[in-house]
Formats: sequence, C-alpha cells, structure tokens
Amino acid sequence: MNPTVPSSRAGKKHRPCPVLNGPISAADCGSQRGSRLNCPGTCPYFPFGPAGYDLWLKVDLEWMRKAVDRVIRVFGRDRLQAEMKAREIPLGGESLEVEAALNHALHRLLFREPGPSGRTVADDWEAAGWEGLNNDERVMMRHRRGAAPAVVEVQRVLGRQSLVCLDLLDPARPPFVVMDRNAAAQTVRFTRLLTVLTDYPHFSTLGLPTVTILHPLWDAWWSAFQSRHTEAAAATPGLTPHAFLDQHLSEFIRLLTTLSEAHRGELLDQLGLHQCLASFRLVGPAAELDAALRNHPAFRPATPPADPRYATPLACFDWLEPASANPAETPGAAAGSGDKAPPAAGTVRLYPEFLLVETSSRQRHARARSLIEEQFGAQVRFQEESVLDLTRAANIRDRRSALVEAAGNAVFGESTQGSPAAGPPPEPGEEPSVTAEQILREHEERYRQFLDFAMPELGGLSPRQAAADPERRSRLVAVLKTHLHNLELRNRREVIQLSIDWVLDELGLTELK
Repeated sequence: MNPTVPSSRAGKKHRPCPVLNGPISAADCGSQRGSRLNCPGTCPYFPFGPAGYDLWLKVDLEWMRKAVDRVIRVFGRDRLQAEMKAREIPLGGESLEVEAALNHALHRLLFREPGPSGRTVADDWEAAGWEGLNNDERVMMRHRRGAAPAVVEVQRVLGRQSLVCLDLLDPARPPFVVMDRNAAAQTVRFTRLLTVLTDYPHFSTLGLPTVTILHPLWDAWWSAFQSRHTEAAAATPGLTPHAFLDQHLSEFIRLLTTLSEAHRGELLDQLGLHQCLASFRLVGPAAELDAALRNHPAFRPATPPADPRYATPLACFDWLEPASANPAETPGAAAGSGDKAPPAAGTVRLYPEFLLVETSSRQRHARARSLIEEQFGAQVRFQEESVLDLTRAANIRDRRSALVEAAGNAVFGESTQGSPAAGPPPEPGEEPSVTAEQILREHEERYRQFLDFAMPELGGLSPRQAAADPERRSRLVAVLKTHLHNLELRNRREVIQLSIDWVLDELGLTELK
C-alpha cells in the first residue's frame, strides 16, 4: 500500500517526515509509521527508533493492558493466574517475580497456546483486523510475537538509556542496540544478562525476567547450558539454543541461584570463618588481671565493639597476634608493616567473674586459648568454649542476611542494587589515608606484575605469553573481560578513575578498549 501523499502546505498539525521528505499530518504519521512508512530510527515521532523511545514506553504500557484484557476475554482470569503460577521464576523479589510470571504467561497464552477456535489468540485477533489496537500497537504485536529468551553481553553503554550488546546464543549476529534506562544506569561493559529479548526495527528491548550472570558463575553456568543443549539437540534435530532456553528458562535461572549459593559458601570455607568463644573463670581479682593484660605486649586496650549480645565489660582488649603466627590469615601483614601496630586477631572482654575471648577462626581460637592459659594460668581457669560455623549458619539463613550479602560482595565485587553508600567525609583538616598518587602507582604496579604472572586459568602461561598463543588468546580475552568489568564497576563508585588500557595495548587486545 502506498503511504498517504502529504498536502502541499504544512499546517499547524503537520510535522516533517524524513521518509516523504516533506510534511505529514500527525494523524497520517500515527496511522502509517512502521507499517506503510519505513521510518528511520532518527525520527523522534517513530516509537520503534532510539529517538522516539519515550513514545515506545507509552505504547508498550497500553499494549500490555490491551493484550491482558484480550487473553482474559478468551481464556478467563483463572487460566491466566494458573499459567502465571506455573511460570513462576525465582528472582528474589515478589513484585519482580509476579511481573516476570505475567510476561511469561501472557506471551504463551497470546502467541502459543491454541484457544477455543484451535488457533492462538494472536492469530484470531489478527484475522479480526486487530480490533481495538492502533497502528503502533499492531506494529508492537508483530515484533512481540518473536520475543525469546537470550543471553546477551554488554559491549558498551551509550549514555543514559541504551547499550550495545552481543547475543551469545547467536555468534553470527552483529552487535545491536538495546534501549533500557535501568540497565544503562546499572550495568557496565561485559555484564552478561539472561533475559527475554524483543527485536524492533532499530533497537531491541530486555524483558522480565532479566538476571545478571555474575562473572564468577559464568563458566559453570555456560558449560552446563551448552552441555544440556547439545544433548537435547541430538534428540531433537534443529533445536536452537534460543528455543532450548525458552523451554527451560526457570531451570537455568534456578541453576544460577544454586551456583551463587555454592560460590558464597566456598568463599566462607576459604576464609575459614567461625565465631569462636572461650570463657575463663577468674580465680583472682579482676583488677589484677586487668593490669596484667595492659602490661602484656600481645594485648591492646580497646573500645568494646557495639554488640547487643554482650554486656558492657569492665575492660576490653584487642589481641595482637604476631604476623608470623599464620601469614595465610593475615595477607600482606609481613610486607613492610613498619611501625604500624598489627591488626587485631581477636577481642578479649574482662568481666567481674570471667574473661571472654572471641576470635574468627578455629586456628586463632586454639592459639588464643593456649596463650591465655600459658601467660595467665594463675589468674584464670578455662571454663567452656563454643564454635559457630558461619558457613553453615549462612547457608540456612535467608539469602539476604547481612553475612551472606557481605560474602557475596566480597566474592563478586558487584551488585545490581546500586552502589554502596559512601563513608563519612573526613574531618576538617584530616588528611586522607591514601593519596591518589599512591592508588594509581599501586594499581599500575599490580598490573605490571599481572602481565608476567603465570595463571592457572591460562594453562600456566602469563598474560603476555597467552596473548602470543592462538590457543590461549580467547581465554585471555575472557580473563580480561572480567578485569575490565570489575574495574568499571569500581570506577562508577570511586572518584579516582583507574584504567588498564595500557595493558590492552601491550597485549595487543585493543579491541577490548
């Protein structure tokens, strides 16, 4: 069909049309854009181009309302709710889970499930001339029909509302633009997202569910997905990765949850985190033990940590374990600490009738108990002890507990919930503990060592060696994507900006810049 020919004179309700190279009325524009008119993405009146993204948001909202109404009219509200229940996806938030389940159920009932006529709701609706839908909503319906789960990797963030991405399930597809203000505000380069992708004429959108696949989990998750898809494709020739993911979306989101919990538990295991308490009964005056502790070089008077579990003690001390006692538990402590006092390895609380020693590992617990008994055996008698395995406690606690959340931040160094709150500003006249020059110098030194450091993930090669090895180069790219991803997350919340562009230059990986 030919587009409407514009009148020779542009009235007040006319707008410039880049397709017609002349004016077009608002009514003609609205009824033909994207259907009769092949509009460019630069036109601000075209909802399906980046310049008209605000219009797309309005069209999407109205389309969703009408699509839900149509599905309820055909299938009934109970069927929609049952489908939502069957499509529940674990996202860690009730409102997100409901919205994701609605999107998933709506797509299935609209485009896939046969209705009473034996055809889908969308097919019947189209045969009826898309009753109740305007031109923009009909264009949206056409593209929504092709929405499918995907795994995308962010290549660049373009301003405040768009990203350049790759579809990792379709390596032949060139980079494409995704419009999503939330994602643009929260993600950085090489973030990987498990999402539902809808392609429009000039951009794509991310639909719920959208889940970040954190870098420490990627290899295990991707390997599991590829293995299971290969097995399924052998039984069902022609089964694409997208179609397979569509069939098992909830399972692979649950796999991410399982991998995340296991990884956090591994971190706690590696740290050896326990809450260890040893109680000693006093056999002499508390004042004498107080004086002895104050005169002993292994104990330093301290302010009692704020902890509602404990009553206020008569006195409190930090136990200053020598760095040589266990270098693995105090990394970097032996590297030129100068005159600085060693960090506290435990807390000692003195009460009128007993002494309480708290440490954070079984090894330190044993050393602290031995020290107290050797040095103050005439003044105390061991009474009892308790050891709480924080890994076990974290595993049975709600995932959002403070302990597991802290462990997750330590492992992943990233969060989709925004940057952590900044610390209190320095007092007037107070010098910062670390200068910008020190941070930049230490950052450069770390990466100079990195270039020649033999890495297990590179088969024992250094990054410099792997860059020259065609078989290891792709693995080096994956390693550096993780470094760049974490560095950009760090730069979003810090004033001093760090870069490893010079590292990429030395390794000949300028495509990652």
